[in-house]
Amino acid sequence: MRMLQLLLAAPSSGSGKTTAACALLSALKARGLEPCAFKCGPDYIDPMFHHAVLGVPSHNLDLFFSTPQTVRRLYTSGAAGHGSAVCEGAMGYYDGLGGVSAAASAWHTADVLDLPVLLVARPKGASLTLAAQLQGLKAFRTPHHIAGVLLNDCTEMLYKLLAPMLERETGLPVVGFLPPMPDAAIESRHLGLKTAGEIADLQQKIQILTAAAQKKIDWPRLLALFDRPAPMAPAVQAAAPTVRIAVAQDEAFCFTYAETLESLRAYSPAVDDILKYRTYSKLLSTYVEGLLKALGPDGRIHSTFIQTEARTGRISSTEPNLQNIPIRTELGSRLRGYFVAAPGETLVDADYSQIELRILAHITGDEAMQQAFLSGADIHRATAAKIYHIPESDVTHELRTSAKAINFGIMYGKGAFSLGKDLGISVKEADTFLKTYLNTFPKVDGYMQNCIEHAKEKGYVETLFGRRRPLPELASSNFQVRSSGERMARNTPIQGTAADIIKLAMVHVWQRLRDEKLQARLLLQVHDELIVEAPENEVEQVKRILKEEMEQVVSYSVPLTAEVGTGKTWLEAH
Repeated sequence: MRMLQLLLAAPSSGSGKTTAACALLSALKARGLEPCAFKCGPDYIDPMFHHAVLGVPSHNLDLFFSTPQTVRRLYTSGAAGHGSAVCEGAMGYYDGLGGVSAAASAWHTADVLDLPVLLVARPKGASLTLAAQLQGLKAFRTPHHIAGVLLNDCTEMLYKLLAPMLERETGLPVVGFLPPMPDAAIESRHLGLKTAGEIADLQQKIQILTAAAQKKIDWPRLLALFDRPAPMAPAVQAAAPTVRIAVAQDEAFCFTYAETLESLRAYSPAVDDILKYRTYSKLLSTYVEGLLKALGPDGRIHSTFIQTEARTGRISSTEPNLQNIPIRTELGSRLRGYFVAAPGETLVDADYSQIELRILAHITGDEAMQQAFLSGADIHRATAAKIYHIPESDVTHELRTSAKAINFGIMYGKGAFSLGKDLGISVKEADTFLKTYLNTFPKVDGYMQNCIEHAKEKGYVETLFGRRRPLPELASSNFQVRSSGERMARNTPIQGTAADIIKLAMVHVWQRLRDEKLQARLLLQVHDELIVEAPENEVEQVKRILKEEMEQVVSYSVPLTAEVGTGKTWLEAH
C-alpha cells in the first residue's frame, strides 16, 4: 500500500506552517485521502485543534521526551489505515543556552521517520533572499529530505514570477501556493476560551483555505513527490526489563500516586511519559474541554466567588475554578492566553509582589528582612547572602533557589523533611539550612514560636485586621493533627492578612472606578492578583488606579508593591 506522506517545515517563524498544514489536511480530507496529522516537538495544543475542529486524528511526535524508537512506533500506529499523513513542525528550538538546536525539530523528525520535507515559505517580496535562504537549508540538510516548496500568503501573480526563479536557483520544485488570507493564521491559541461563534468562524476560514488549496496546489506534482510506501510496523523486539510499580488501591479505585512514580524515575523511562500523560490529560479534560463546557450564552465564563469557604479568608472560585489555572509550567501558563478581552477592550492585570514575605517582615520586625525590601533588593538573594555570610554578588542561582524555598517554607511551617524534598537534598542538609536561617533571622523564629503559644492559649489566631481563625487542632491528642494546627498558627496571620489586604484593595479599586465614572470593571481576582477589563481610552487611568489603591491600601514598615501589565489576553497582561 502507498500513501501520501510529508513533513511541513518552516524556514523561519511566521511562515504560516500551521495555516498550511490545516489547509492541506482539509484539502486531503475533501479529496478522500483520509489524512492523519502529527505535530513535531513539545506542542500538545495543535493536535487537540486538528482533532476538535478539523476532525482529523492527530498525534504528537515529541523527540524532546521520547526516543526515536518510540516516535517511529507512534507514527506507524497513528498512520495505520490512513491514505495520507501530514507532519508539521519548526526547524529548530532554543536550547536554553542562547542558541537554536535541531534536536526534536522538524529536521530531526524527518531523519528519524525518513520523511520528505515540504518547505513552507512566505515570500514577502524578498525573492532573492528567499532563494538564498532555501539554498542554505538545502545545503544544511540531506538533499533527498527536501522535496519541494509551498508558498504561503502569496498572490497568483507573485507565484508565477517567483516559482520559475526559485526552481532555477534552488533546484527544488515549487508545488503550489496559498493566497493571502487576512486573519486566517490558525494558531494553537484559537483553541482557547472563545465564543462558539469564533470557533465556527475558524471552521469557515479553514473551508476557504481548503478551497484555495484544492485550486492552487499542483496535486499531480505533489502526489508524485510524496507518494511513498506506507510505514511498516516495527519488528517485535524482546521485552525490556519491567519495573513493578506499587499501587495504592481499595475497592473503589486503583491508582498509582504521583509521589510514588516520582521516586521511580531512575528505574524506568516510562515513568516520565506516565507523569507527562497525566499532566496533559488533566490540562485537556479540566482546562480545555472543561472550561469550554462552562461557556455562558454570552460566550463568556462566569465563575462563582465565595468569601466564607477558605479558612484563611481568601476568596475562592468555583464552577468553574478560575483561580487554579496552572502557571508554573510553560504549557500550563499558555492557558492564560486563551482568556481574551472583549473587542475594543484591554485587560489590565495588577499583582502584588511578594506580599506575604513583606507582611512577614512587618509582623516580625526583623530589621535585616525589612532593610532588604526598603532598599529594593532581591529578597531571596539578600536572604542567601545573610545565611551564607557572603556578598550578594557571590550568590549563585542554586543558593538563591535554596533561600527562596526556605523563605516560603518558613511561612508555611515546613520542616526539614518537606524542605529536603523541595530542594532535592537530604533531611540532614535541609535541617542545617533551617537552623542557619533561624539563627540569621532570630525575630522570625521568635515570632513563629509566639504564634503557636498564643494560639494554644487563646484557641485562635488573628490577622493584622483582627479577623480570627479558631484552631481546635492544637488541642488534639493526635500528633499529626496537632502539627497541622501549629503550621496553621504560623501561616494564618500572614496569609490571612494578605487575603484581607487584597479584599480591601478590591473595594478601593471598585470605588475609584465608580467615582471617576469609568466603564472599566473588575473582572477577576486570583489570590494576590486583580484583573480589570477596560476600554482602550481608559487603560492608562486604570493602571494608575490599580497601582495607587493596591500599594496604598495599608501603611506598613515595608512598602507593598504592585506590578501592573496590560494585554489583549490574560497571558500578555500578566
